[in-house]
Amino acid sequence: MIEIRDFNGNVLHRHDGNTLRNANLRNLNLRDANLHETDLTGADLSGTDLSGADLAFCRFEYANLENAYLYKADLYVTDFTNANLRNANLSRVRAEECHFDNANLSRAFFVDAFVDRCSLRRTNLIHSVFHRAKMSHCRFNETNMLHANLRNAEFLYCSLESACMEHANLEGADLTGTNMRDVNLCDAYLRLTNFRGAVTVGAVFNGAVFVDGWSTTRNTYDEGNTYEI
Repeated sequence: MIEIRDFNGNVLHRHDGNTLRNANLRNLNLRDANLHETDLTGADLSGTDLSGADLAFCRFEYANLENAYLYKADLYVTDFTNANLRNANLSRVRAEECHFDNANLSRAFFVDAFVDRCSLRRTNLIHSVFHRAKMSHCRFNETNMLHANLRNAEFLYCSLESACMEHANLEGADLTGTNMRDVNLCDAYLRLTNFRGAVTVGAVFNGAVFVDGWSTTRNTYDEGNTYEI
């Protein structure tokens, strides 16, 4: 039997078996759980409260965390590769050197999150919310951010190469030094967006709104390496 405890040693859940791989942990209260270095590959944690939990070095490959609540969770070298985090709440998490490659994060919330040196390549971020999130040196290559809410978010020195940001709201976002080569920004809302030092060769801005009431009909900005507003 495996006992999941909080930081004070209180038992939050007892699981029959000698592993949490592929375990059924749905709709549990695991608030402030100490799951440091736990292997949860393939586990079902849909609807589970993991707020404040220590998830450093955990493995969640192919796990189901749909509708999970990870508010203020500690994520360090945590692996969510191919995981389902649809509609999960990761607001105010601190995520460093984590992997979300090929994960489903559609409609997920990263409000006020701190995300550093993480990989989100080919991730589904459709309708996700990164309002006021602070991201640096992250990889979003080939990620789908269709209709994402990125208002006032920071993407400092990140790579968004070949990402789809069509219809995304980037009002007030800071993209300083970011690689935006071949990004699709068609019909995106770019009011007060900072592109200083960003590489935008091959990026598509058709229909993007830069100032209220004005949009561009040009397909690409490819004259140089950067485009600044």
